[in-house]
Amino acid sequence: MSTVNKISGRSLILTVALAALAAGWSAGSVRAQTGTNALKMDFINPTRGRFSGAVVVHAGGFKVIYVSGHTGRGTDLKSQATAAYQNLVKELAAAGAKPNDVVKLNTYIANFVPEDRTAYEEAKRASFPQDDLPASTMVGVQSLISPQSRIEVEAVAMVKE
Repeated sequence: MSTVNKISGRSLILTVALAALAAGWSAGSVRAQTGTNALKMDFINPTRGRFSGAVVVHAGGFKVIYVSGHTGRGTDLKSQATAAYQNLVKELAAAGAKPNDVVKLNTYIANFVPEDRTAYEEAKRASFPQDDLPASTMVGVQSLISPQSRIEVEAVAMVKE
């Protein structure tokens, strides 16, 4: 399959899913919807009162999976990044997705300096080895939730039901 066909197929999937979500949102609050048009949501690995590891939205024959930010433990950026991406992949699997289902990846690195890019890229490639990578943003930030954390990653994935 050519790159153009892959991109066109992914664009179609994204367009259909976004249209389904927009239709649901325009009808009112997701939770307030009733009947056959209601969006179904699954909360994966929830920590009651705080957050869910992921939220799966079922719409128009697709699952859109929003994975919360994941950090990793380690003594340096590369070990933390490796653990963070591995944690993200585990959360994707719990929601029924794989790394190649990710359409958007966000990475936040505390106290970022240009030399950090190599460590984070190597860790990302270990979990996302495919040639066609998702849309991606990497942002250097002042700090994360824990002073020991240097990296946090989050993702949005889509799969056909």
